[in-house]
Amino acid sequence: MRKLLFTLTALVTLAIVAGAQDRVRLSVHYTDNRVPFIGNGYETMEEPIKGFTAEADLAVYKYKKARFSLAYNFQQQYNVEVYPDYFDGVNVVDLYRDVQTHFGLAQVEYAFGYAVAPFVAVGGGTTKIHEDAARQTVTKLRVGINFPFTKESPVFAKVYLDSDYPVGRPYGGFINPDTRHLGFGLGFKF
Repeated sequence: MRKLLFTLTALVTLAIVAGAQDRVRLSVHYTDNRVPFIGNGYETMEEPIKGFTAEADLAVYKYKKARFSLAYNFQQQYNVEVYPDYFDGVNVVDLYRDVQTHFGLAQVEYAFGYAVAPFVAVGGGTTKIHEDAARQTVTKLRVGINFPFTKESPVFAKVYLDSDYPVGRPYGGFINPDTRHLGFGLGFKF
């Protein structure tokens, strides 16, 4: 936790010194799979899946108010059911694990004035839902909005909806259903 706070403090300082040139964006988000009005593959679960993501975004091309970028996204989900009805030698239990996924994303954003910048991102990555399961390929579709605090502010808020789709099914009884996550957080642009 101290490392995360130190890193965020260093990023804020660097963003203030560098100004808001908007070439690189770094952001951290809270995620939750309880998305209103959208089914998410976890309707029968008692506990929601929560987590966080960290993202580094590099602008590749800008044309007027459009911004094209490439991003690396790290996603951590807590308490994910990876094996239902697992026999542990004594009882039949549901097996839960923390799941980490790494993504590469291509993103297109269009700014309306300086207040609202909707974006769409698509990409792919890999996940390993359990130490005994094979690594899986996962595709991601993201739709969201960036909100800068002021026109020249290096700080922005971000809200998005992620849809993750695993390619194929893991072997040996493991599961990894399609998931949707609502995410929101803060970022800094340099």
